[in-house]
Amino acid sequence: MPTKFIQDCWKDFQTKKNLSYVCNPSIPILWFGNYDEYLKSKVKIVTIGLNPSSMEFKKNKSSKSYEIKLRFPAACSIANKKVLSQQDLNTYKKAMNEYFSTKNDYWDWFKYNERIIAALGASYKVPTVANRAIHIDIYSSIATSPTWGKLQKCQKNQQLQNTSYDFNQFLCFLNPDIIVVSANASIVASTFKNASGNPCTKANMVGCIPKYEKSAYGPYIRGYHLAQNRKLIWVKNCRGKPLQVLNDIDVVTGIKAVYAKL
Repeated sequence: MPTKFIQDCWKDFQTKKNLSYVCNPSIPILWFGNYDEYLKSKVKIVTIGLNPSSMEFKKNKSSKSYEIKLRFPAACSIANKKVLSQQDLNTYKKAMNEYFSTKNDYWDWFKYNERIIAALGASYKVPTVANRAIHIDIYSSIATSPTWGKLQKCQKNQQLQNTSYDFNQFLCFLNPDIIVVSANASIVASTFKNASGNPCTKANMVGCIPKYEKSAYGPYIRGYHLAQNRKLIWVKNCRGKPLQVLNDIDVVTGIKAVYAKL
C-alpha cells in the first residue's frame, strides 16, 4: 500500500485546507480508481491531470456546498483527523479504491479519458476489461475552486510551497507502462522527459496523427518513448476535457494508430 504517499498528501492537506479556494469540507485525493486491481493489471495505465476538480465534492455545478460522502463515503469517518492511524490509512485506501464503484463518480469528465484508455485495453471500472487504469494529478491532490488552470499565480505558489506531495516520486512508485496526459505544452515539457532525457515537445514526438498536426488548434494525439520502456500519450485538452471534440471512433482509431508507432 502507498502508505508514505497517503501520509504525505494528508499532511499537506492539513496545512492548506483552510485556504479560501480549497474545497471545504473535502479530503485530498491521491488517486482515482482501484489501486489493487491496477497492480494486478498486465498493462498498467495511469491518466494524469493537474489537480482535482471542485466537482468531486459537489452534486452539480450550481451547488454552493461541498460533501465528502457524495463520492467518498468511506472517508467520512476520517475527514476530521489530523493524523491517520493504520486503520485510517486502510479506510482512506478503501475510499480511493471505491471511487468508480460508488455510482457517483464525476463521469462527465472521466468518460473522455475512458475512451482513450479503452483503445489501449483498459478501463477505470468495467469489470470485464482486463486492465484497470487509475488517475492521478501533477500539482496537487487537493481539490480547488477554480481548478489549477484558473488559479492565480500566488495561489498556485501557495499550493506548491512546502508541499509534502511529490508527483514524480508517486508516479515512479506506481510504475506505469503507459501514461496518458492532457495538459498544455509547457506543463508536458516541464513534467516529462523522453528516453534521451529531453523534455517532451511537439518537435520530438515519435508518433502522431499527421492530419491533426496540420492545424495549430487540431485535436492532437502524440506519442513518446520514456525511460524504463514507458510510453507517454499526450492528448489535446479541449475546453477542459481530453479530446472532447472527437467522436468515439476517431478517438479509438487515433489512439491505436499512435500507440502502434511506439
